[in-house]
Amino acid sequence: MGGCTVVVGVDGTSGASAAAQAWATRRAALEAGQVLLRRVDGGSELEDGAPSVGALRGAVDLVVVATPPHRHLGWRHSVCSQLLTQADVPLVVVPERVRVQDGPVVVGVSEADSTPAAIRLAVREARLRDVPLVAAHVWGGSDALGYGVFDPLEDELAALLLLDRVVGAVVPHLPGTAADVSLLPLHGSPAERLRACSEKAQLVVVGRGKHRHYRRGVGEALVRSGPSCPVVVAA
Repeated sequence: MGGCTVVVGVDGTSGASAAAQAWATRRAALEAGQVLLRRVDGGSELEDGAPSVGALRGAVDLVVVATPPHRHLGWRHSVCSQLLTQADVPLVVVPERVRVQDGPVVVGVSEADSTPAAIRLAVREARLRDVPLVAAHVWGGSDALGYGVFDPLEDELAALLLLDRVVGAVVPHLPGTAADVSLLPLHGSPAERLRACSEKAQLVVVGRGKHRHYRRGVGEALVRSGPSCPVVVAA
């Protein structure tokens, strides 16, 4: 693979911005790429509080920002929130403290149109790091007792079949060596279960809706849940 260009949104908060820059530097080094810094708290690079969308298009592979210091208060006006809808390239949200550096890459899988892009990106990231890929599908819908409205075993089997079908439609057609993919069906809230996965992962990848007004989805919920590793929202 050739070199990549990683854009980092820097907002001046020392700990958060430093973590985002450090992650971006390590990521770019995996492909002998370059890191570009963009101020996101003022100046000509801003567009309604977020980096100019035009400035992030073109030969940019990833946009990296820090998790907002206040994930609830003022979230809608944060740069991270706006980029979830505006950026047309993958967005990486890096927490101030990253717990795991050598875990697997986890990708959230569903039947949404954005899932294939998330799987392709996750395979690429796993191959660059030479780590396993875990494809997780969270099946929800519970009654008052916390169980699925159908037979839990049947729901889990359905989740495994979905994983096999969706992952199998993408991974075998990707160039390069075969990816080491594990299938993981989970029950519960997608954001909460993926947040739990982040405690042992070095990266969690999720898809993003195609319609601008519905692009946040599980990506926003996951970021706001306080994950332990960077979250990548695929374009």
